[in-house]
Amino acid sequence: MKKWVTKKSGYKVYRALFHMSNAFLITTPEQTILVDTGWRYGRNPLCRNLKRLGISHIDYLILTHTHHDHVSNARYLQETYDAKVWVHHEGAEILKKGESVVPQGTTRISRLIARFIGRHINRFVHYDACLPDTALLPPYSFQAEGMNILLIHTPGHSDDSISILVDDEIVIAGDSLFGVFPHSLFPPFANDTSRLIESWNRLLETPAQLFLPAHGFPKKRRHLEKAVASHKRSIK
Repeated sequence: MKKWVTKKSGYKVYRALFHMSNAFLITTPEQTILVDTGWRYGRNPLCRNLKRLGISHIDYLILTHTHHDHVSNARYLQETYDAKVWVHHEGAEILKKGESVVPQGTTRISRLIARFIGRHINRFVHYDACLPDTALLPPYSFQAEGMNILLIHTPGHSDDSISILVDDEIVIAGDSLFGVFPHSLFPPFANDTSRLIESWNRLLETPAQLFLPAHGFPKKRRHLEKAVASHKRSIK
């Protein structure tokens, strides 16, 4: 299981699920936080990894957004690990219904996929409805809870997307950037590409050097800087 440790406070970030969609576990001396849950077929490997780490209780389950491949196990984890579920307020009602919304495609192929799947998605990917404990309006700092963790609103892929800044060093980015393609961080689906670029700039305003996407592999700060610069050149 891949692990990163922050230099500042020694927080540990584990890639607790490396599947169709990644999930990350943050452990600090004070609390345990899980970010995302994967889709339903990721439940067993996720729980096996949590058991390997000796995790029987999760303080917070933070959902980067309410697409099914990130939230399908939210209710199960809420009940099994007594986790408080936090989600952006714009996604709270969707989570309560166990629904998923397909964003627009950003490429010719993904636009066709979005058009087709969008008509049928809730027939195939309906998940157990989950009542969130907190509907967030970021930014939100966990300073009062004794943790150097900041939740940042990063819309673009979806309106309810948030990213998690851990100890000023690591960003867990959800689908705000994509780690699958070697030469592009742009997600194949996004509701608003202009807001997505604004969110990238917002992430670059942080001192973070490492970015952990929900799909694919970690990216360094220079990769995000290059992606932003490339976009600026393309619109000149």
